[in-house]
Amino acid sequence: MSANKNSVFIRWLLALAGGLIFLMWPLVLEGIFPDAIEGTLPSPVNLVPGLLAWYVIAQVKCPYSRLLGYVWLAWYCIGTLNTIASSLVLGGYYSQLDMRVATQIYLWATVFYFLGLYLFERLLSSKYASVYGGENPSPNIHPIVATILMVFPFSWLLSMYISIGYIPILSGGSIVDEMYEIGYGPLYPYGVIIAVSILYAGYKAMVEAVLIRRYAYGLLALVCILISMADGKRGIAMIALGGLIGISFRVLQHKTWTKTLPILTYSLVTMYVGTLLLRVGEDSARYVDAYSKMMLIGVEFRDFVYTVNFFEPGEIANYSWATSTIAAMTNNLMLTLIGLDKGELTSLDSAHAWSAIWNTTFGIRTGIVSELWFAYGIFAMPLILVLGLLSGYVIKKLKTLRGERGVLFMATLFGLLSLLITSQSTFTAGVLPVLLYLYLAMRLFGHVLGRRFAEVAINPSNFKRS
Repeated sequence: MSANKNSVFIRWLLALAGGLIFLMWPLVLEGIFPDAIEGTLPSPVNLVPGLLAWYVIAQVKCPYSRLLGYVWLAWYCIGTLNTIASSLVLGGYYSQLDMRVATQIYLWATVFYFLGLYLFERLLSSKYASVYGGENPSPNIHPIVATILMVFPFSWLLSMYISIGYIPILSGGSIVDEMYEIGYGPLYPYGVIIAVSILYAGYKAMVEAVLIRRYAYGLLALVCILISMADGKRGIAMIALGGLIGISFRVLQHKTWTKTLPILTYSLVTMYVGTLLLRVGEDSARYVDAYSKMMLIGVEFRDFVYTVNFFEPGEIANYSWATSTIAAMTNNLMLTLIGLDKGELTSLDSAHAWSAIWNTTFGIRTGIVSELWFAYGIFAMPLILVLGLLSGYVIKKLKTLRGERGVLFMATLFGLLSLLITSQSTFTAGVLPVLLYLYLAMRLFGHVLGRRFAEVAINPSNFKRS
């Protein structure tokens, strides 16, 4: 009982300290950026919704949900650093960006998202002795299916190399302008399967009792992460790292905070920045001073701030969040049968609409808050609350499913949830059908192979009389 009280006290103490530090953020910004334009930085009054968000997330007991909350709030701080640094280094249309309105929009969105997480936990989540979930999931992935899962990343990389004749991220030059125009090969659209491969290898590295096998699976997970970034994109690797944190909560439980999270956070930052520097090639030399280095992470938030400064909800041309998102998750054949063009519908997404604002072919990502705000204005907030409820559902399944297969796929969805503040909805929705097909295929082949091996084992003709 006393241990539980101590845990509650420590959680509240950390929440109070975090809230006070957060409220002092404008003073920190003034100290870091003495040359910033007066009146453009957020004020303590603008951060009041952030304190409310802190209060709500402090009520949440589930560590999975609390981690998502910390990520949302930390992203605001990272994004503000990038925004101000960009105004001083790049100037032009990034100069004199007023952050006050964007701050309130984003922080109110965090309040509603956290409310969704809190309400699901209080009203709909099952009660467990441990907030981390049940015992380790039981094996239900057939060895042959697992082998295919581990081989796929290498097949994906080989398919890419055969199709274009080189590995883009290792080309030595900038690939930014053409990275979204290259035809990477027939297996490329199924790249999200690599995330599941990484999660399986990572999971085995956590649960294996034999040390050498644990290290082997860990090395395999690392190799697959590197393979996933061969095209110069970080999405698949970031999904996998987010999912690994979810699996660690389930398997290692409280050790995740001190053991897994620091390692994966460092890996995430290294991967995010390293991939950026590799794909810009020689242009990486410009990131030398302190302000320029602050521009390496948080560009999505900066572009959200820019859009808030010059556009109102509903004003962005050729943008339909609902149409593009639904089209992205719908089978192409189904749309063709009813006379619709999937490519045309998905091109109404934020990446294309925002790239038109910047007059570039490079896809611009600004995150789920930006997407929903400019699609629906104030009515985006109830949708973000629903998103919090859906996140709570995924977390509940990740905590409670008993089989490895279900846990792997829920961990993949948890990884997708961790990217919402930076990703685009058509990417998230677009990988869902692939994950569904993979899940069904793993169940089907696992069932068929399981029955076949069972029949061979019990067939009397397989045994000789002694």
